[in-house]
Amino acid sequence: MKATPKLVIASICALAFSGVLLAGCSSSSADQEILDKLNQMETEIAELHGQAATDDQQTEAPANDAASGDAAANDAAATASAGADLETTIADLESRAAAAVETANGVAVPQNAADRPQAYFDAKAPLETLEHEADQLEDQLETQYRQGSLDRETFWSYDHRVSAVEDSLDNAGDQLELRMGVDD
Repeated sequence: MKATPKLVIASICALAFSGVLLAGCSSSSADQEILDKLNQMETEIAELHGQAATDDQQTEAPANDAASGDAAANDAAATASAGADLETTIADLESRAAAAVETANGVAVPQNAADRPQAYFDAKAPLETLEHEADQLEDQLETQYRQGSLDRETFWSYDHRVSAVEDSLDNAGDQLELRMGVDD
């Protein structure tokens, strides 16, 4: 997944803002779990940013090797590497989404109705962040398919998995909205 500096900064800002909102809430174990998840996501974003820089450097290498006559071998290796990277990225997204859904399902509904909207938005923020990430991953899959880096079967397999993640995040958000009594 290629993360641009602006995207990484925007993601970190969104996560930091969510953390500030959560810090102002009452300190319950569910709130602490959400803060822990946000910290984990910040770390993962930083790692993805580092990976994007590495990917940029690796993208330049095949062009240099092509001049030496190894273009076909490099293209095959790059295609296999792209598939392995996507598999890892999707598996990571699936596990983080499952954890975020579990956390959202475990958030306690405040007894005071006036506190529910803020609790809802605080609990939904990690779900929305992952939904955005899933959207970007779908865009990346489509781009790689159009460029010929993914065959049709692999593309549809990955796309189905990412769509399932999005569906689970949407369902968790809907359930959270019902439990909190918030009409978002």
